[in-house]
This record gives sequence, C-alpha cells and structure tokens, in this order.
Amino acid sequence: MLSLYVPKIKGYVQGTRNKSDVSNSKTASPSVFLSHSHKDKSIVQRICRDLRARGITVWLDSAEMSVGDSLIRKISQAVKETDFVAAIISNSSVTSEWVLTELSQAMNKEINQKKVVILPIRIDDCEMPPFLEAKYSIDLSMQVYSENISKLASDIKRHYDERT
Repeated sequence: MLSLYVPKIKGYVQGTRNKSDVSNSKTASPSVFLSHSHKDKSIVQRICRDLRARGITVWLDSAEMSVGDSLIRKISQAVKETDFVAAIISNSSVTSEWVLTELSQAMNKEINQKKVVILPIRIDDCEMPPFLEAKYSIDLSMQVYSENISKLASDIKRHYDERT
C-alpha cells in the first residue's frame, strides 16, 4: 500500500490506495511540499492559497503539523510522498539549515527517480544556491507574482502529467 494525502479544507487527511491505483490515476492532482524559511511566512501562505485555488494539493508545515509531531519524521515523510518540492528561495531560506536539509532530501529523490522534483521559486533578489543554478526557476517576487503564479501551477501540472 502507498500512503497518499487527500485534500480537505485546511490540510490533508491521510488515506491509502494501492500503488497501481495511484500510478494509473489521471484524475489525482499533483502534490507540492513548500520548502521555505518561516521568515517568508506571508508570501508562502499566499503561494499555498493560490496553488490550491488552481487545483494543486499543497503540503505546508503550519497546516499539517500538530503539537508533539516529530518535525524530522513529518517533513521527511512529506518530501518523500509529495510529487514535487517547491524550493522557496529567498535571502532567509538560503541560510536556513532546515531548508537545506529538505532540499538535500528532495535532490536525492530527484536523482533516484530521474524525474523533476525540485521547483526553484525565487521570491526576492537573492543568489540561487549552487546546486540549483542549472535549474530553470520562476520569479514570484511581488513585482511579477500575479503574472507568474498561473505559469507555476501550469508547469506543475505539465510535469505531473508527464509522469502518468
């Protein structure tokens, strides 16, 4: 059995399906883990809301974690089980040990699966981490947010459809 998440109003409800049901399902929506610094909380919540409005299932720690949960276990499980990891790149995130750990797990997943997993999203004028420089990124800074959020959702769906 493969564990998967089914969206509800403010997060996920954990459920299970057979692995074959998941791989053959064209109706399932792509899922994205938002890797970010908590200093960027307001823009990350906006990205979460806007992606959900466009049919993307989003895993955001503040909505998915409960008091007493193991941060390491829950986040590792989310990186493993979601289709994509959106790397929210900012001056704050590039110095965050948590973000670097999440992206390291996601990079290993991408290498092992030989599929796109990490989606770099720049939200301010910061330098892209060296291990992401070769990837195309999208700019969701305030000046271009509205015109690029739909492109991001479209790209996520396209990558997801290429897998199924």
